[in-house]
Amino acid sequence: MGAHPRLGLADPAHGGRRHPRRPAGDAAYPNAQLVAVQDGARTVSKTHARIELRGDAWIVTDLGSTNGVLVRTLMGDEVEVEPGGQLDAGERFFLGDEEFHLRRIAP
Repeated sequence: MGAHPRLGLADPAHGGRRHPRRPAGDAAYPNAQLVAVQDGARTVSKTHARIELRGDAWIVTDLGSTNGVLVRTLMGDEVEVEPGGQLDAGERFFLGDEEFHLRRIAP
C-alpha cells in the first residue's frame, strides 16, 4: 500500500487557541478539505492558502492572506509566495507565524 498525504503542525503541542473564524469554501474546489488552524497569535487568515498535492509535489497558493505565506527551502532560505502566486511547498512552510510540515505517512 502507498503512503497517504498528510498535513501536520510542526509543533503539535502548540498552545494556541482555536482560530475563531471558520475557513470558507471555494466553489472551484468542491471536494477541498477545509482545515481550521490553532493560531494563538492570530496571524492566519480565515482563508489563508490552498495546499494541493500535484503528482509528488505539494503546491501552496497564497489566497490573498494578510500575513503571507513563506516556504523554507532545503537550503534553509525562506521564500515569500506572492498573493495569488503558487510555489512548491517543499517540506516546510509558514502561514503567518504558524509553521507546517508536509510528509507522507503509512496507512
